[in-house]
Amino acid sequence: MTGKNNVMLLVCGLMVALVGTANATWLGEGEYTDTTSTTALYHLNQSSGTTVIDDNSSGRTANNGVLEGSTLPTWTTAGKFGNGLSFVRRTDSRLNMGDIITTDDFTLEFYVKWDGNGTDYFFNCYAETFARIGSSGQVTFGIHVDHSWKEIQNASTDYLNNNTWYHLAFVRDYDSDSNTTSSYFYINGGLAASDTFSGKYDSTSSDLRIADSTDSQGNHYGVGGTFDEIRFTPAALDTFGVPEPATMMMLTVGVGFITRHRK
Repeated sequence: MTGKNNVMLLVCGLMVALVGTANATWLGEGEYTDTTSTTALYHLNQSSGTTVIDDNSSGRTANNGVLEGSTLPTWTTAGKFGNGLSFVRRTDSRLNMGDIITTDDFTLEFYVKWDGNGTDYFFNCYAETFARIGSSGQVTFGIHVDHSWKEIQNASTDYLNNNTWYHLAFVRDYDSDSNTTSSYFYINGGLAASDTFSGKYDSTSSDLRIADSTDSQGNHYGVGGTFDEIRFTPAALDTFGVPEPATMMMLTVGVGFITRHRK
């Protein structure tokens, strides 16, 4: 086989590798890197304060969060990647991300270690979207479509274990051509539940609150546990995590080899 053919074979192999990476659902654990397409990214690496700093290192406008409640969330060194935020179940402790859901599509994702207690909410945005976990670990993701709640739930074989870190991602995707709204729920990058509903989602001007939901009597139903790496993106994502170092090294070496043999 000639040198030219060797280079062509490498190019084809690299293209397959790149396509596989682009279509992968889980790229590996790690802290996210901010991009201009991100709306909010909280590394939660602080140790004090009630303002949650948004990593807007890409230069976009920052969307800082606010810790609220008579029982404030607690900064902890036991996060997934260093520090994190711990919430006490069924108190008014919450992270308020503000009126952030302003687009047709969105993805809200985070790492969480649930404490295993009760049926409570990972997040809530009044009359628009929520996610809660049952006592046995099943997750329900709801979106408001055509004036009613449309809910999906992961199967019984996909229970989350308490005191174990998981990456969860919740996606809303609106198709204007067919006038349908789809919802997707992912666990560690794998699709756990999905469905498509006729009609357009119902929008509100409500704040998105992590670890809280409040009923008409003022009772709070927030989940107990620890959160890390909370990211909101105004797009329907299907790839999560960060590339493994070995994958990045392979791609870098491959691209460098092709560059050197272009002459």
